[in-house]
Amino acid sequence: MALISGEFLAFCLFLTIIYYAVPGRLQNALLFAANILFLLPLQNFPIAVLFLELSIVSIYAAARFIEAHRGSRPARIVFAAAIFLNLGFLFAFKYLPFAQNFSSILHLPVHFPDLSAVAPLGISFYTLQLLGYLISVNDGGLAAEHSLIRFAVFGSFFPQITSGPISRYEDLAPQIASKRTLSYANITRGAQRVLWGFFKKLVISERAAVPVNTIFGNYGLYSGFYIPFAAVMFAVQLYCDFSGCMDITIGISEILGIHLPENFTSPFFSRSMTEFWRRWHITLGTWCKDYVFYPIQKSDLFYRLREKSIRRFGRKKGKKVPMYLAMFLMWFVVGFWHGGFLKYIIGSGLLHFAYIFLEQEGAPLWNWVNQLLHIHTESAGHIAFQRIRTFLLVCSGFIFFRADSFATAIHMYTAIGTWNLSVFSMTGLTTLGLDLYDILVLVLSVLLLNYVETLQQKGSVRSMIAAQSLPVRWLLFLGLFFLVLILGEYGSGFQAESFIYANF
Repeated sequence: MALISGEFLAFCLFLTIIYYAVPGRLQNALLFAANILFLLPLQNFPIAVLFLELSIVSIYAAARFIEAHRGSRPARIVFAAAIFLNLGFLFAFKYLPFAQNFSSILHLPVHFPDLSAVAPLGISFYTLQLLGYLISVNDGGLAAEHSLIRFAVFGSFFPQITSGPISRYEDLAPQIASKRTLSYANITRGAQRVLWGFFKKLVISERAAVPVNTIFGNYGLYSGFYIPFAAVMFAVQLYCDFSGCMDITIGISEILGIHLPENFTSPFFSRSMTEFWRRWHITLGTWCKDYVFYPIQKSDLFYRLREKSIRRFGRKKGKKVPMYLAMFLMWFVVGFWHGGFLKYIIGSGLLHFAYIFLEQEGAPLWNWVNQLLHIHTESAGHIAFQRIRTFLLVCSGFIFFRADSFATAIHMYTAIGTWNLSVFSMTGLTTLGLDLYDILVLVLSVLLLNYVETLQQKGSVRSMIAAQSLPVRWLLFLGLFFLVLILGEYGSGFQAESFIYANF
């Protein structure tokens, strides 16, 4: 069931009415049934439900066994088996094309089937969420959940199953275990969040997608500044698409009395790549840091590597060797998770590692330049420079992310060298699929988004709205509603129901 559809809104409205009408002890059972019904329109519904339930039951049973036999050899075997089984599901459905590509490069006589077309919806997200729970139980930091229905709700919660956010059980468990009561604040604030998500997706993202699809789909015809323009437009499209999806997900969940973690906090206000990844796809970044980076660093192998590096390079430099190697592996995992192909491994992974490495190791040089030139690092001009620099570095990775292949991305990079400024003319812009009206709507909408996110740096915008009088609140609410209704791109010719990250 698509999040951007009348069917989904009707489903949520009907569910909310029943959800708050039934006794509290039945809410989780109803929610789990809703999770399954949400998947019903899928063509591969039996496969999606089967493997989702296999993941939930296997992780639930493994956690219970590990808790009952903690520290024993059988517990370690069960832990490894559960990890292997669920990563096997993920690899089989999402990464066999990568394995086939790798096999072809090595000229191996092996053929792997492509199962990505029948992959269970959200498998990349719920697998990480469930594995994070199991790892936490195995480490002893989290007690295993004894109620299968509560755990099933956690593993299959329908608003977040398509694109996240990747939640932690310790955050959701108290909410799932308690009765959720009807709250005016939850209903209104959740509805506001949903509407803001619709605005980002339908008014901004769908318009920005038009020139992006035109240039990336016909990359051989475009050169010069058309390429960075397409990258910037894709940054706008992707952010409004993904964060808009998160707004809808978090808003629906809030209406149901469940508060999910934030996945974005105005990432394009970041002054460095390190800060950017504290603001963008937050739950994926923290998951990889907690369950990939830190475990690698704490492993016996890396402990021995640290000791050898310290003896060879000294304490200060020697400690950095295993840290950067663990960081390299973590960013490889991030890139591989996005799709396994080289364009993702580079554009969503290792390129960001390189930027962060150079940023951290180059900090003394930047500090020296700032002192030499007497640059006030907290001045408005310098902050603007840092934000623009970070944004452009992020966009450089987005070229790989959006291009059809790694080779296509390289071709587009080389095409930038051709001097072509026509994209900055109105004639050049209107050849990319948007007319003057759409260009004006897109520009004004992005400015509105920027204004709201500027306010967000000072505190919660929804709290600011809540502090206003009732007529003002409703005027803002209805104004946004009609903006979406009048300016939103939907209907014939648009596939607004699909979100980019639902493909990962």
